Amino acid sequence: MQNRSTSIFILVFLFFFAMLHFPILGIFNVDISIGGVPALSLYLLASWILLIIVLWWLSKKLFNDGHDGN
Repeated sequence: MQNRSTSIFILVFLFFFAMLHFPILGIFNVDISIGGVPALSLYLLASWILLIIVLWWLSKKLFNDGHDGN
């Protein structure tokens, strides 16, 4: 189980690492504002929030030892 969870976390890290490099960031580096906020800023914020949610979900799913939190 430990080896599997380590592999999954490494894949998540590599995916988000790739999302935050120039070729992908260049797509959102345009003069477009959504609700007055630049597209690049929204992309970075959404990526960060998505990373937190994915890591929370994975840690809850992979490291739940049968405890219900009580």
